[in-house]
Amino acid sequence: GRLRRSSRTVPHKMMRRSVHETALKGFGKSGALYERSRPAYSAAALEHIASLFPSTEARVIDVGAGTGKFTACLLKHTSSSRITAVEPVAGMREKIMAEVEAVAGTAENLPLEDSSADVVTCAQAFHWFATEAALKEFHRVLRPGGVLVCIWNTFDYSYSWLRDLEALRTPYYDPDTPRQQTKDWRAVFPSPLFHDLTEWTGHYRQPASHEIVADRILSSSAVAAQTDDTKAKIRADIFAVLQASPDTKANVDDLTIPYETLVVSAVVVKPESA
Repeated sequence: GRLRRSSRTVPHKMMRRSVHETALKGFGKSGALYERSRPAYSAAALEHIASLFPSTEARVIDVGAGTGKFTACLLKHTSSSRITAVEPVAGMREKIMAEVEAVAGTAENLPLEDSSADVVTCAQAFHWFATEAALKEFHRVLRPGGVLVCIWNTFDYSYSWLRDLEALRTPYYDPDTPRQQTKDWRAVFPSPLFHDLTEWTGHYRQPASHEIVADRILSSSAVAAQTDDTKAKIRADIFAVLQASPDTKANVDDLTIPYETLVVSAVVVKPESA
């Protein structure tokens, strides 16, 4: 079950074809911003995810790991110390904590042996590669009884100021840019490769400030890909929203960003002899 770095290294051209251009362009130059501004995950969500692991020493592959925000949470809140982070964008991957093995790879081409993992996790990421090809690759690397776990924190749009911020960033997304909010990723389920599809929902509040809120919006892939002048205008517009809302205007350095959390999990369909 060790990594096959030499035989399954992902060629640069292949990686470019399988990683969306918006993700490559935006995330490639916003690693520090992403790490600084993105939320962690609630203890309740992490406890639920840990309960899905088939064993206490599960081998976990965190796919689309970004800067390792979720990877670090897994290391802290689960009993498993065998975690590998897979991230195709170098500018993100270099931010992953040194305690975790971080490797280049894509969801469709993982640098792993067959049946070598117990859990595949995708945090804030599955919508980028919700394809039959990715599910086949997860199926290949998972052992019988293995689990696919996807988690997202999304803005709680019951708050008007978050609806206003969403309205600021949405126009910068091309229609073909995958987003969790569109729910297009759900089209790959049900799949003959996975069964026992379950969903868990919860909430999380991220400690923040006006600056962190602005950074959070600017770390979004389509916004991060814009020119510096455009991003400066977006930042100013964000501050205008925050200063106008009664929920946020008085809390310049002390507010929270409310999120809704969704965890989707499924068990691989694979005979013990596979």
